[in-house]
Amino acid sequence: MYLIITPACKRSNGYKLSLNGGKDSCFNLIQCASQRNDIVALANVCPPNGLDEMDSQMFQTVGHEIVELLAEAMELPLYRKVSTALALSSEIFYNPTEGDEVEDLFHLLSEVKRQHPEIEGVSVGAVLSTYQKNRVENVCTRLKLVPLAFLWQKNETDLLNEMLLSGLNAVVIKVAALGLNPSHLGMTLKELQPHLLEMVLINYI
Repeated sequence: MYLIITPACKRSNGYKLSLNGGKDSCFNLIQCASQRNDIVALANVCPPNGLDEMDSQMFQTVGHEIVELLAEAMELPLYRKVSTALALSSEIFYNPTEGDEVEDLFHLLSEVKRQHPEIEGVSVGAVLSTYQKNRVENVCTRLKLVPLAFLWQKNETDLLNEMLLSGLNAVVIKVAALGLNPSHLGMTLKELQPHLLEMVLINYI
């Protein structure tokens, strides 16, 4: 999901905040909001009707059904774009490719910018994925937007502790990584903290 923000009265630049609904994107939103930016809209790249999830190199779509509820709770307009989930360009540095899923993001944010011309940036929850970060930056450059990636390459242990101290209440709804299994589903980030720290020590995450 993407969160669109403009600055509060004490800021001179407007920003668009990017959020996919995951804990990293949500926490990046908190960082942006702490710098006195106002969120004005949400945008979400989603799978076609009837699909719970799509196999995407770029977008987290598991749990996309609750996006409308998030927008309602935040009292913000929601913009959505169905994605092909096709990664036609697999190079680290992306070149615009018709039909690639990155173009779905480009068209989505183009529409949001048309509706909200005051926005000037996109918040990116990327921590370690150069692949994803480069693609968001490519879209931002084409739309003359500034990418905001406050979590980029932060120490995993420090980031986990900061998330918990902030009160972020994230719940595991999918496992797809070494060291995690179905028994972890439904657990909160706080409950998983000891296990996650152990995984960091043995370089699983």
